[in-house]
Amino acid sequence: MTPNELILIVDDEPGIRKLLQAILTDHGYPSVAAASSEDAVSVFNNFQPKVVLADVKLPGTSGLKLIKQLKSINI
Repeated sequence: MTPNELILIVDDEPGIRKLLQAILTDHGYPSVAAASSEDAVSVFNNFQPKVVLADVKLPGTSGLKLIKQLKSINI
């Protein structure tokens, strides 16, 4: 695996983050997780993941807005 295959999981529920990370790890995909959109921006800047899986309903901002924000950072 290369760092470009890293997946960022963004969900405010710890159980869902853990489950998704376990599934991805079992299939050979490295991942990092964030509990909020604010944390996700920081993690995104630090790790530059290739894929972002975000909960649509996050506290503060929606997952869709977060994806747009991350996309603008990456351009």
